Amino acid sequence: MTLKMLNTLTGNKELFVPKKSGEVGIYVCGVTLYDDIHIGHLKSILSFEVMRNYFQHQNYKVTLVRNITDVDDKIIAKAESLGLDPLDLVNSYIANFHTLLNKLQLPAPDIEPRVTEYLNEISDYIQDLIDSGYAYVTDDGIYFNTQINKQIRYPLSKKIVDDLDNNSRIDDLNYNKWHKADFALWKLDNTYGYHSNVFKKQGRPGWHIECSVMHHHTLGKEFDIHGGGRDLIFPHHENEILQSVAHNGVMPANYWLHNGMMTKDGKKLSKSLGNSIYVKDILNDYSGEALKLFLNKGQYNQSQEFQISELNDAQVFWDNFVRDIPNYSNNYVLSEYSFVDMMIEALSDDFNTPKALNILYEAVKELKKTKEHFFALHILELFKLLAILRF
Repeated sequence: MTLKMLNTLTGNKELFVPKKSGEVGIYVCGVTLYDDIHIGHLKSILSFEVMRNYFQHQNYKVTLVRNITDVDDKIIAKAESLGLDPLDLVNSYIANFHTLLNKLQLPAPDIEPRVTEYLNEISDYIQDLIDSGYAYVTDDGIYFNTQINKQIRYPLSKKIVDDLDNNSRIDDLNYNKWHKADFALWKLDNTYGYHSNVFKKQGRPGWHIECSVMHHHTLGKEFDIHGGGRDLIFPHHENEILQSVAHNGVMPANYWLHNGMMTKDGKKLSKSLGNSIYVKDILNDYSGEALKLFLNKGQYNQSQEFQISELNDAQVFWDNFVRDIPNYSNNYVLSEYSFVDMMIEALSDDFNTPKALNILYEAVKELKKTKEHFFALHILELFKLLAILRF
């Protein structure tokens, strides 16, 4: 079965060709844990888990890397407001995060790097950029110089570089960078900074450098798929590309996949907007299986509206399925249906989970009519592909 995916880099749906036959490397930008995860985070995690299941079903050797950001301005701000040490705060949220994913039967990525585990590698990487003229030192940190090999447009967002305001995650009008599009690689910080094997003054990494370094050290200079939320395209992924190409001379990933946003009343759900819907709260009223069924109703790269009515429907479907399991026969029958093949075909079209979910519903209808074990086995495999069940 051939797979086609919408590549943000080209804007086209492209045939997937792995860099190494039979293997696929995926790097997904993970969470910055200064709070519990919301439904938008789960949408991303589930989307790329479905992709991993697809590739494994197609007999690929998959390496899924999803990082955790444990050094960040927002973590520090939250910790200060609570009178806590930032690392203690983030470690508590990481523990909650892992517990929640285990409850949802979502397995860990193959590699889960944390920024604090790669500080020496980050320092070395930045020093390489300084030595090659792509970065410069000021009295408040180290910045990437976007004017070296200056581009007219960013490759993913297609934004015109000169039309943009400051290129940063937070207000940096007072930072000592040379050009408005430059961005911080290392921020001097005498309070919460770390000692480096390279730099004399303690500091902490800028936002973008962490991912370039972590995918470099886990997947190599070049790998297959880079994923993350659509809101990360600019500036995060654009700046990843800039510094990775400057350091390695090659585009880090061949395919860039971006999941859409969760919305309510047409507005993006996010911590920064204060309208988050936390996963832990949803699980007080709904099962994890129902929640994942609901999220699969939206294709990974499309925005999805949070609808309680649809979540209720998913819960009813799941409850009915579990209720009816004892009624199914253990007799095997031959059948012209191959629901698994049908789902693989659907997922081969840019991981079309809405279509795949319809196939699951049709399979359950057939199971109710025949009550045959054959269909039950198929359905369990369908649930596994969509990351509803893990076994």
